[in-house]
Amino acid sequence: MMKNGKKLAAFALTAAMAVSSVCALTACGGTEPSDGGTDVTGTYGITYGNSEISGNIRHTGYITSGGSAYETNTLVLKSDKTYEYTKYVSSAPATAALTSAVEAQADEQVDPNLLFSFASAGDGNCALDCNKDGTYKFTFKTMNMTESGTWTWSGWTFKVKKPSGTEITATMNQETRALEVHYVADAGGGQLNHDFTCASSVWGAAFGGQGDYTPTESTDPGDATAAVMYYTGAGQKTGGGVSYDVTLHIFMLSNGKVYAVEKTETNATASVGSYTADGSTVTVKLGNETQTGEAGRAKLTFGGIETSFSTAIPDEYKNVDWDKLVQDAEKPAPTGPVKISYVFTGTYTNNGNIVTLAPATGCTWSEDWGSFQNHGFTNCSGTANDRVYPKGATGEWYLPLDHFGGQYYMAVNSATTVTTNTAVKVEVKSDGTMKYIVESAFD
Repeated sequence: MMKNGKKLAAFALTAAMAVSSVCALTACGGTEPSDGGTDVTGTYGITYGNSEISGNIRHTGYITSGGSAYETNTLVLKSDKTYEYTKYVSSAPATAALTSAVEAQADEQVDPNLLFSFASAGDGNCALDCNKDGTYKFTFKTMNMTESGTWTWSGWTFKVKKPSGTEITATMNQETRALEVHYVADAGGGQLNHDFTCASSVWGAAFGGQGDYTPTESTDPGDATAAVMYYTGAGQKTGGGVSYDVTLHIFMLSNGKVYAVEKTETNATASVGSYTADGSTVTVKLGNETQTGEAGRAKLTFGGIETSFSTAIPDEYKNVDWDKLVQDAEKPAPTGPVKISYVFTGTYTNNGNIVTLAPATGCTWSEDWGSFQNHGFTNCSGTANDRVYPKGATGEWYLPLDHFGGQYYMAVNSATTVTTNTAVKVEVKSDGTMKYIVESAFD
């Protein structure tokens, strides 16, 4: 019994020493041993193929579905003991050029009725435009969704009145005099919301330095494209071996076009068709399907979903710019591979060719989802201070620094604080490659 007791005590002491050693390298305030004169400055990398990242990266079921996805991690060690560490993921062949550039969006045509616009305080996915006639338009770009109402500037106070009649009052920054608005759309049950700001130099010029504004005469609403008939229905579709619920909205517009929206729980796909009305008969063409029936009475079936005439147009489609929605829906569908880049910065220490990357202190990132934008994914970019919204319509988000830890592009879903920005240890080699070192308390 005494011998066994001594062995157990020795084991416990060894374990405690091992834990103490690991503690000294990580969160307990110690430092990595000195480099011993070893110069590790340079660029190192490692690439993982489709089979290696399958199951190990975020959204793997989508990114690896084509069978050619890869992840390349690149580490640049600088002489001032700082690093630049990149995780790059793509669904393209591994020979594709690495890039973290984000394509600039094309300038949109300026509306002559536009008085001024609020600036997006986020990733630019939403817009808030104020018109000369006292109307405004909130736009959620990736959902092709707009919402319109009215605004007032009275007694140096800015307010918007939403379609529901609810008012939102802007706050004025007491130092910069900028107007700040947290807009929550009527549609989406509060999930569609965004922060905006407007510099005093912008609203001051728009209002002529006055505390009140008189709207110009509104344009004749009869000139605007309107929805003259609306059909809707719900059902199920099957794809990829699974069944899912679908709601179909069909809007027949005054310009002879049809705007159709097929919505699932996480995605909305818009398409454009045409219709003709002959007396009480209406003929609708969507894609390769044509349906004819009695206007306002017939049931129209497209893609296996039966729809019926309705007078209850959903709130998110009241007072929308139909011409803009049609224009957006007629644009070519996004194409190309997924291209995701996270560039982390921080400091490192080394003991010979064993390098410890301290938790990242900075990050610039971009997610270009290529053709996957057609399935609800959202292009986005930012810094360590911005949340990552890869599927903007769902509200799903991540914190950029949570992608730092480990060797793969991973993140904790919607964590309110960063939890995986932990030290990373690698062995750098003379051939420009590197190898991750995973330690436990008993190593």
